[in-house]
Amino acid sequence: MPFPPVPPPQSPHYVAFRAHCLAFDGAWEDYPWGETVFKVGKKMFASCHAPEPGTLSVMLKATKDDQAALIQLPGVSKAAYIGQHGWITALITDESTLNFVKDLTTTSYSLVAKPPKKHRTPK
Repeated sequence: MPFPPVPPPQSPHYVAFRAHCLAFDGAWEDYPWGETVFKVGKKMFASCHAPEPGTLSVMLKATKDDQAALIQLPGVSKAAYIGQHGWITALITDESTLNFVKDLTTTSYSLVAKPPKKHRTPK
């Protein structure tokens, strides 16, 4: 069951980021923790908030190998609490970082939305 809506993050980049997230098949918006979260099914693939005016902080799923490379870049860090599982936080400050984070969001969605592994049943 979805959480009640909260006001959108105050960032000029939020509308474009939100539209990108909701364009994915089965994506929907939720608001746990008082933040905007994008999910596919019951699983989160992105969350965002505006830590300061003009910026948008986005948390996304990455592979551990990708995470190790990405956190070397400016504005990208290991996510608090779930970073040990490959999640990153990326800061959107302008159109260039917005486009970069959109690409990372596509990857995050594909990692979360992949079909579950099929278990073989014994014969």
